[in-house]
Amino acid sequence: RVPGGKKYAEAIVSDYMALEEKNREHREATYHRLHCQDLLVQHNQNMDDSVRTVHEKCKQYDRENPDDQILGLIFPEKAFGPYVRNNMLKEPAIVEQLVVRLESLGKEHPMYAVAGLLKRPLREMGKAILALSEATRHEKIAKTERDIVKVNLVKQYRANFFDACKDLGKKK
Repeated sequence: RVPGGKKYAEAIVSDYMALEEKNREHREATYHRLHCQDLLVQHNQNMDDSVRTVHEKCKQYDRENPDDQILGLIFPEKAFGPYVRNNMLKEPAIVEQLVVRLESLGKEHPMYAVAGLLKRPLREMGKAILALSEATRHEKIAKTERDIVKVNLVKQYRANFFDACKDLGKKK
């Protein structure tokens, strides 16, 4: 310990505590973003499962009604792969097309109600995408605020160093 150095340590404490707080906020924002990513993956899995279920129901309907084949109408590729192996952020728009195709059959068609299997997962995916977007934005803001406080701490440290050199370097 250097005699007279206490005032320099005290000058930096508030900036150091502010940095600790901003580090904590950034860490919490990162954890929240990761949680939102996990939820998005989970909702994407649920939506993929629903697409597979709808595909199977269409195949079953075609087997039971050979004169009214709808698999090719609902799934033009006759496979569910293009709907489940897509970018998670783009998948809802593609799956929405399935809903539109199913609803185009008309309310009296037995497969019309199957569209409902996709609507809830689509809503959940939409909410999860928005939550992830907001969490990512919040994390970036927290990181920026942390970086600003870090710069302020370094400025204060340098100012303290030069002041200490001037004050403590003087001979009486």
